[in-house]
Amino acid sequence: MTSLDLFQKRFAHFLSAPADKNISSPVAPGVLKGISLADRANIYRNNVHVALIDALKATYPAILRLVSNEFFEFAARKYMEEHWPTSPVILHFGSSFPSFLESFEPASSVPYLADVARLERFYVEAFHAPEADPLPGSALDGLPANLETRLVLHPSSRLMTSAFPVSRIWELNRTDQPIKSGTKVGNDAEFLLIVRPMARVEVRRLRKSTYMMMQSLKEGRPLKDAFKAAFDADKDATPETDLRDLARGDTFIDLRENLSR
Repeated sequence: MTSLDLFQKRFAHFLSAPADKNISSPVAPGVLKGISLADRANIYRNNVHVALIDALKATYPAILRLVSNEFFEFAARKYMEEHWPTSPVILHFGSSFPSFLESFEPASSVPYLADVARLERFYVEAFHAPEADPLPGSALDGLPANLETRLVLHPSSRLMTSAFPVSRIWELNRTDQPIKSGTKVGNDAEFLLIVRPMARVEVRRLRKSTYMMMQSLKEGRPLKDAFKAAFDADKDATPETDLRDLARGDTFIDLRENLSR
């Protein structure tokens, strides 16, 4: 390993260390314009940490509002101790933040927090997903002509379920607008489809039967399996109608016949 490689490795380790950890700076001793090079390195490290925390705040605005700025920054610093960025693309940073919150003991008093964070993450992923031309709404008018047909979901599609009304909590907390007095959230479980067929991300609430059907389709299963999943969840399910409604919402991009599993 060259001296440059060694310095870069030591400096990367220095940057990822928490500010309160006593790790010596890898830069050589010296003073530049009245400030020691070691102090300058510490300032740089602090700026890196602040930038990463700001990136998390931008991805998880509802979480920030739900827990306060002080708690969010505390959680973010603990998160960075275990999940330092591994990609130069800042968009990828924080993908495991919802899972971290799920097991973060100081956040245990807010049991829905991890699921709200998961919804926020899916929203960002959907926003940045590839473009794709949706099937026309009329493409499914003849179904179920062939129950071996497979439907391909839009690449922005994300599915999630929660024991809490996370979409409503998210809607009320994603901006700084005051919450009206008397606003009710409810306590129902939710089954959600997050998708961006055009320019705007949509968070759609689904029935359990529709969700199970969509989960089956997302796994690449044929319509016969997707319909069975819907009826297993609810004997009164209406999968054909649900599919047509979803198609009119630009949810699917392709219809394929007789593909092997």
